Amino acid sequence: MQQEIFETFIELQQKRFLQFPFPLSQTGKVRTYGTVIHDIPCHPYLEFCLRLSSDEPYAEDMLDGVTIRTPFPHLFIKRPGIHHQYTINGNRHAIFLIYSTAMIPLFDTAGMRTDHPVIEFEMTEELQALILEFQELFPISQQFGSAEKFDTTAYRILQEIYLQHYRKQPGMESETECKLREIASDMQLHFREKDVVDDAVKKFGYSKRTFLRYWVEYFRITPAKYVENLRMQEARRLLKIQSLSIQEIADRTGYATASYFIQAYKKNFGTTPAAARK
Repeated sequence: MQQEIFETFIELQQKRFLQFPFPLSQTGKVRTYGTVIHDIPCHPYLEFCLRLSSDEPYAEDMLDGVTIRTPFPHLFIKRPGIHHQYTINGNRHAIFLIYSTAMIPLFDTAGMRTDHPVIEFEMTEELQALILEFQELFPISQQFGSAEKFDTTAYRILQEIYLQHYRKQPGMESETECKLREIASDMQLHFREKDVVDDAVKKFGYSKRTFLRYWVEYFRITPAKYVENLRMQEARRLLKIQSLSIQEIADRTGYATASYFIQAYKKNFGTTPAAARK
């Protein structure tokens, strides 16, 4: 028995009031039951198909006579002008994102290359939440502003998949580099606190000595200097608020006293905060 059901098929041709460079043309969900055979001589558009689940361990596709076998889940990219043949046996669930062929160079320039037909991905919590957010737009597809939300959420889904892909490339980022980025992100949030470096080291399970060796190798400056740079950037922003005193700015940037703050500011920028404000 052959049966392919488009659970949702949405046209997104309505006027956009907020212009996003990657507008969707069509989208929807499809479920396949039983055995379905497809032979598509020439795709007329660019399609990103999120093949989310299947009874089969692998999808088998033939593109211009070349066979590709890919485990689920994965993103299948269908470009125009390609002869595509494939057979589905059993249940399969997918979401399709269809764009104008004019979008191809834009996606390629943005780093989302369309010339590689398959990208495997992991269904992370973040990606799952984005897909759910996208599907929640289906019942309101023609309401004011919905097209813009479809456009941006679809892009975020593709962005997450491509970032996963690049992250897994050999030599792209080691486990140590990944952990250092987490620590740097933590410092960005807590740079005002007194023991920000020590607290971050403890939180992520490094010894101080090991952390310092890895950190300087990766960032080329000490953790203390990294935090100081964050504080100085914030100080320059706060100095534009005339109602804030120098003492208040020192407090908001993590310095114990105004004099210590003034000393640090002058060391970094060659002038005092008061002179900079004038």
